[in-house]
Amino acid sequence: MALGTWRTVALLCGVVGGLSVGNILFRVGMTPAASSAHSAGFRALAMAGGMVLMIGQQCGVWAALRTWPASVVIPATGLNFAVLPLLEYWWLGEPMRLDRWLGIVCIVVGVTLVGRSAGVS
Repeated sequence: MALGTWRTVALLCGVVGGLSVGNILFRVGMTPAASSAHSAGFRALAMAGGMVLMIGQQCGVWAALRTWPASVVIPATGLNFAVLPLLEYWWLGEPMRLDRWLGIVCIVVGVTLVGRSAGVS
């Protein structure tokens, strides 16, 4: 049974969010103890949370593929590369140079073009 368009869009937003937050949790969990402000237990929970989010996002991709072709779904998950730097900037205090902002704009434009070329609006 295929999902409706708006449900698929919402699902893909969840997929991109889960993938982005999962990557942040992996980064926190994999930070060496000597340079981390977090306890070993917190880092282990961050790794476990990252794994759960990654599994969930993959299930979301499979569900989205029931409605839209892979040529749209897979590039749409590439929005992770636009969301992740923003989360790193806000949550981890990582610097954002102009070239990263331009890259984010290119990713969003590219995903929009792919979606429109496949008839998804």
